[in-house]
Amino acid sequence: MFGGAVDLVVTFSGMGLFSIQLYLADTSRQLILVFGIVSLLSALILVGIAWQSRGLEIKDKRPTPRVVRFSFALFALALLLAGGALIFKTNNIFPWNIGEELRVLYGWIFLGAMCYFIYALVKPQWGNAKGQLMGFLAYDLVLIVPFLQHFSDVVPEQRLSLTIYVGVLIYSGLIAAYFLFIDKRMSVFRGSV
Repeated sequence: MFGGAVDLVVTFSGMGLFSIQLYLADTSRQLILVFGIVSLLSALILVGIAWQSRGLEIKDKRPTPRVVRFSFALFALALLLAGGALIFKTNNIFPWNIGEELRVLYGWIFLGAMCYFIYALVKPQWGNAKGQLMGFLAYDLVLIVPFLQHFSDVVPEQRLSLTIYVGVLIYSGLIAAYFLFIDKRMSVFRGSV
């Protein structure tokens, strides 16, 4: 709970501050102000949730497997680089065109997710890792077909980005499937779930 709350505090704080900055540049965009205020209020609530959950004991204290920790470190680094690039409005980070403002908002989502991975590295217990792997698997299953189909119409300058995204989807899906369902030591079907 703590790692997820920190993820969302970073995400909503960044999105909220950016939205208010946009509103201050153009006060006719009142929905942007509303979004900014709601985002900042959400961040405050999530700070409370993080504070309340900081001392909760993790039930599944098995150590996170080394390959999962290594993968989480790679994902955190990738999210830092991609999220930072998006916040600075860099083109072609996504394998499709999105506007500058959306790039910044997605950048904050990436940086929030990075914090969740870092938390799982700081507290490398299986109870911190398996939820992220379950989320990965769901994310991967939903996106893999549309991403593969996008190869037929991706513009050349976004092909590298698409290739990287598909590679991450395949890698994270394989890691998640293996440790959640195949590895007898870590499987969610094992006695201590």
